[in-house]
Amino acid sequence: MGKAGSYQRHVDASSSSSPEEEPRSTEPVKPLISHKASYNSYVELHELVMDKNREFCWMEASRWIKLEEDFEEMGDWGRPHLSYLTFQSLLEVHKAFSKGTVLLDLQERSLAGIANQVLSQMIYEGKLKPDDQGLLLRTLLLQHSQPSESNSLNTLLPARIQRTDAKDTTEPLLQEQHHIVMKTFFNGSEQGESSHSDFRKQLLEKIPPDAEATLGLVGRATFLDRPILGFVRLKEVVELDSVLEVPVPVRFLFVVLGPDSPHISYHEIGRAISTMMSERVFRNDSYLAEGRQDLIKSLDEFLDCCIVLPPSEIQSERLLKMLLPVQKDFLRKRYLPVEKKLEEPLKDLGMVRHSYGLV
Repeated sequence: MGKAGSYQRHVDASSSSSPEEEPRSTEPVKPLISHKASYNSYVELHELVMDKNREFCWMEASRWIKLEEDFEEMGDWGRPHLSYLTFQSLLEVHKAFSKGTVLLDLQERSLAGIANQVLSQMIYEGKLKPDDQGLLLRTLLLQHSQPSESNSLNTLLPARIQRTDAKDTTEPLLQEQHHIVMKTFFNGSEQGESSHSDFRKQLLEKIPPDAEATLGLVGRATFLDRPILGFVRLKEVVELDSVLEVPVPVRFLFVVLGPDSPHISYHEIGRAISTMMSERVFRNDSYLAEGRQDLIKSLDEFLDCCIVLPPSEIQSERLLKMLLPVQKDFLRKRYLPVEKKLEEPLKDLGMVRHSYGLV
């Protein structure tokens, strides 16, 4: 692949050899100013699992159409609900964006091309060993599956990609995979296929026609020394065949992989980033970002509007309802135009801004 200087794309990430210098891009980044905050989002989070046939695959675990929907252990999709995030996952997300690989306006038209660019840049930055690229690339190109009642989470096994010379449960990863194939677990009967088709049609009707999708991939790879993140904004939207549940063009993609750790939940990290991408302010900032620092700034502002509940017993729902005015005030300030946000600190000081100055 060569070094990042030969890539026709923007690269925004720190070099391992010189933490204070960043690789220079061949093209200046221009924010996608044609994209407005009114653009709606659709987010799917896929997790690395092993199915009942002991085959590795990416399984859709959650999705966001404004609200979050999770595939539950009983084999059905839960009701849409407000997302709740763990404090630890938000800390890990901030760390990941600070140290991860960020590619903005990447000009690729396939998942294979995107994955190869991300991994090559990780190697350039010293975040990934060259020997691990092949295995991770095949991992990222595994089949994408949609859950069903016949393949509930109870029938899935935790998947850990590990380097091995022996032929064991990682064998599917050692086979060349040139195509990404959708694998569903409905039976082959016409009734099962019809039911799945109806489900997808109903789901597509819920998604606004101007929506652009975010695809998240999270999983565990035991041979990695530390968690790695890749965040991609595509120059042009692309429909990734047989990847998403519904044919929504993809604009953003993120990957989080790392070793087992008792203190890190990749599922929760994926949920946190997915929730951020479904939130209109952070999503709009992601369209307009010119570099990593713009994303981190927006992430900090997102965290400023989060409420953390201490580990204390909640006696009644009334106590939780008392937080609603606080949250509404956070949201009011968050959704203010930029010029109005600048006035807020002045109001706190008892000053009012007039067209002719401060009084």
